[in-house]
Amino acid sequence: MAVAVLWFFSNCGERTTANKEAAMSQYAEAGVDPSKIASFKELMGEVGRKTRHLAPQRRNVEIISVRNSHGGIWQYAGVYSEQPIWNGTDESLGHLSLIAEAIYQKTGKSYHDRVARAAGLIIAVDVIAHGGMPFVWLDTVQASSSDWFRDPVRSQDYACGCLELCREIGCSLPAGESAATRYLVRPPEEIAPAGALFSGFMCGVIHPGSHVIAGDRRPGNRILGIPSTGVHTNGSSLLIAKALAMPQGFMTEIERGRTFGEEILTPMRSYVQFVEALLNAGVRINEILPGTGDGVAKLGVDKRPFDYHIERWVPESEIPLALRYIRDELGIPRAEYYGTFNAGIGLYLFVDSQHVGRIQGISRQFGFPAYNLGRVVAGSRKIHLEFEGGLVLEAPDE
Repeated sequence: MAVAVLWFFSNCGERTTANKEAAMSQYAEAGVDPSKIASFKELMGEVGRKTRHLAPQRRNVEIISVRNSHGGIWQYAGVYSEQPIWNGTDESLGHLSLIAEAIYQKTGKSYHDRVARAAGLIIAVDVIAHGGMPFVWLDTVQASSSDWFRDPVRSQDYACGCLELCREIGCSLPAGESAATRYLVRPPEEIAPAGALFSGFMCGVIHPGSHVIAGDRRPGNRILGIPSTGVHTNGSSLLIAKALAMPQGFMTEIERGRTFGEEILTPMRSYVQFVEALLNAGVRINEILPGTGDGVAKLGVDKRPFDYHIERWVPESEIPLALRYIRDELGIPRAEYYGTFNAGIGLYLFVDSQHVGRIQGISRQFGFPAYNLGRVVAGSRKIHLEFEGGLVLEAPDE
């Protein structure tokens, strides 16, 4: 009986192998070929190995190296008697990557290192908004075809972008997910024949002795604005629609030698080190609000009955070229412009007035100003843009 059982399982294995090969062939014909994704997975595995040592710079976590891991494993390795607080969030990049894809198809330059940077920082900015310092990032790439992963230029750029960002913010990327989702990811043919969705999860740590930034804005607070380097990730869908109506699309020259698409993909600024410096200096921050989604109107996303009087803005000469072009040349009403794009501010801080000077001093150490934009008052969730002749923005429906 034992021999018969052994024969059965042996032949079952042979039939399974044959069936698997047939099934995989049909799977590939349907647009999903794991063998084509393998090289990308190997490349990103190398990124994971190179970033594993970066997280301990936070002095409290250790990334454990394991084989055949499904996700990351880490443990507390610090000296605090009080355990730290962990925070985390997940986020999707949206359509920004499709703009990079369109330019790649036209020029052969992929810009996917900037896509990787934006995909990571769009999550990191939400982590630091509560006082957490990122230490683990799990990325997800869902492509329209397995062939997308085989492109060496695009893949190498993306991997390099991930590695550079991890080194910059002291974060590890121990694992991720890559998948071909042919029927879900279908970019418009007039933009690009292929595309990918980028998303992920990032975990941060709030050190004992620091404080959780819990959203304690209040009337009397000053609103400080940290400048953006460009569009960052806001309004990509609208920009794609606008580009489709332009004869040269994203290759439209908006200034000598500078195209619309390339300016949209200007690398996103990291605010991680700046916020970490503020917390290490003991600066009390009531609230941090990322300038993402809903643009300047996002100031009113809080449900409490406050108004926001913005007295001044970024100097015109300091507003990034892409944003000036979007504002002045694309026929977008002012209210929609400020309700969609960051307009030059990538991060807002709500602070008591006595902390303004100190924050501005620390921001100068990082090479950018902290603009003292306005104030919080009692009201009905309206944003008064006094620098725009009294234009009033309504709070977004969130």
